[in-house]
Amino acid sequence: MFRVLNAEIKKVLAKPGVYVLAVLLALILVLGVLIYKPTNYKKSEAVVLDGKTFYEKYDAFLGDELFTGVKVEATNYITDATDQVLTYTQSLLKTDTSLEGKSAKEQITLLLDAFKEKYNSFRQYQYVDDRVKNETSFIEEYKNPLIASLDNLKTAINTGKDLYAKNSYVILTTEKNNDALADAFSLAKELFDSAKWNGNSVSDICSQFDGNASNNLYNCINNLVFPSLADDFVKTYTVNELGNKLNVATNRMDTILSNILELHEAVDLDNDLNTDTVTINKLTDYANLYVHTAKTYYNLVHYELLNNAFNATTTKQQIDLYGIKNESQFNTKTYLIQYTYLFDNFKSTEDFANPLTIGVSSNPEVNAFDYAYFVLMLFSFILVVYAIMRACHTVAGEIREGSMRYLSIRPVNRTSVLWGKYLAIIVMSAILLVFSTIISLIVGGFAYGFNFTNILTVFNGTHAIVISPIVMILLCDLSILLQIMVYSSIALLLSCLIKSDLFAVTLILVLYLLNVLFPVFAGGANSWLAFYPFSHLSLFALFGSSIYLPTNNLVALLLSPQVYATTTLPLTIGIILLLILVPLILSSLIFKRKEL
Repeated sequence: MFRVLNAEIKKVLAKPGVYVLAVLLALILVLGVLIYKPTNYKKSEAVVLDGKTFYEKYDAFLGDELFTGVKVEATNYITDATDQVLTYTQSLLKTDTSLEGKSAKEQITLLLDAFKEKYNSFRQYQYVDDRVKNETSFIEEYKNPLIASLDNLKTAINTGKDLYAKNSYVILTTEKNNDALADAFSLAKELFDSAKWNGNSVSDICSQFDGNASNNLYNCINNLVFPSLADDFVKTYTVNELGNKLNVATNRMDTILSNILELHEAVDLDNDLNTDTVTINKLTDYANLYVHTAKTYYNLVHYELLNNAFNATTTKQQIDLYGIKNESQFNTKTYLIQYTYLFDNFKSTEDFANPLTIGVSSNPEVNAFDYAYFVLMLFSFILVVYAIMRACHTVAGEIREGSMRYLSIRPVNRTSVLWGKYLAIIVMSAILLVFSTIISLIVGGFAYGFNFTNILTVFNGTHAIVISPIVMILLCDLSILLQIMVYSSIALLLSCLIKSDLFAVTLILVLYLLNVLFPVFAGGANSWLAFYPFSHLSLFALFGSSIYLPTNNLVALLLSPQVYATTTLPLTIGIILLLILVPLILSSLIFKRKEL
């Protein structure tokens, strides 16, 4: 097998194809410098304090009597985050004057008990000889109060629905249950309203209600979502988690403020103009840390509330009524994990770069790693096409040319021949990939400079990971190489099945083109495409790049691999291995019996 591998590599180097690829890489590098104009996705959160002296900066941070300083502005983030939680909590336990100051849950529970009590009195009514007198008594004392209690219960539930539906986070119940609830109320009221003074009619009505209407009514009421949501959220999240995080955030901010005050006391007012640069920079750093702490806490609370809202929903309609239909549950969870990491480690977004993404920079300024990733994704198309053409020509093309017959008469196992040729394609692709990576980094370094700030990424929306941009580029190379192995393996199988190498190339290129275009037209990370095997071929996509992908940028959508909500590392690796090994094994079995 290795002799075949060596011979194939020499054959490839002897032909102009590989050198044409090198020329194409050079053209892409030149073209890339000219057309690569990404937007600066990451806005700097650094605080800019007016003034040059220590006291001018100190006043700019603390503010004057009009409360215009940076400190007050930053502290508002804490207030806003707390208000978000209070609003969310109140929406779960919304009170209104029409509900007599009680929550919807409490009111409905009380009115349901009242209805059951009135119903029990109603069904215990007995026939009395004085028909006229007792009919009036029956209507006033039993029938009307029962219907009134049913109406009160219906009004309370409808009021609760209106209150919850208007809120941006919470829905009371599903549309299907709403319709069933309305029907159950109508049936119950119709039954009780028809009860007259005619002997056994009360018993008849109660039998009908107990046999059918009661089950519908009570089941629909029990299907209301908000009571358990409210209890769970208020008892666990608000009191424990949020309270602890708020204490941590305020304690950190108090400590930072104490450090600023110590600096203030150490500065000589008379010699303020001569205050050393180190002290002034310390003040600026503390001010930034104060603001970052507040912002990180605010974002952590915001995404925790959104995530809690997603977890409480089960249907598309619920998500629509939550007001979060334009949000992505996967993205929300990713950002939550990111800000949880920042909060737990007392860091800010300024301490890290974003994952490498087409169309946006990982730092406030474009750097060599952004450019190298852009070039690699462009060049990967050419590499995959090259590998496909080589693999399709390996069997069908060489049989057509007659060169495969010479191999058949040599004492070499056919499986070794096939695998040797396949490995030659992969090795040459890897060499070209490494070569293009080195050259693109060199060109990017000259054009944009290097920024070695570590990248904070969330792996597959589950774990926060801090990695070097160099490692990110290597992961990109590995991901591209695995995709080349997949398409080469499938192309080799087609080459063994189809006599025409041109037809085999056409088929596999159509498949590759469709796989590139599908994510663009299928609507992104939460589409049915998650069930399509070829949408899980990118390891690189698992490292958070698709979260920062500009969805309105067609070039970025075409070049960037995407991650899907159901994707996991074992699933991705399993699909890649299957798509590599199964075609290779089938190719070996077919090639052994193929007439050369």
